[in-house]
Amino acid sequence: MKNLKQYLIEEVNKKIKETKEEIRQSDENLEILEAKLKVEKRFLEMQDIEEKMRENINFSVQFIESDIITEKERNVELKDDLKMLLARERVINKFEDGGL
Repeated sequence: MKNLKQYLIEEVNKKIKETKEEIRQSDENLEILEAKLKVEKRFLEMQDIEEKMRENINFSVQFIESDIITEKERNVELKDDLKMLLARERVINKFEDGGL
């Protein structure tokens, strides 16, 4: 392989692009989950729902809250991965061509 630096730059740029897309999707998922949670909580405030339905809604709220926590953790990990990839890109760029 002739130009390892260029290969590594292309590889890390591909991963950066993929990670940015995953972060965008994660952010979108969080917005959707938070909207669903608002709906369920508002549903719970209704006075005229049956007790069985209220229990199901409570379970739904707990499930959505759990999903939000999981997605937030994933989002943080993705952002940490992106920071590492960007730092790796800077390190690769410090090498002179043919210096790898």
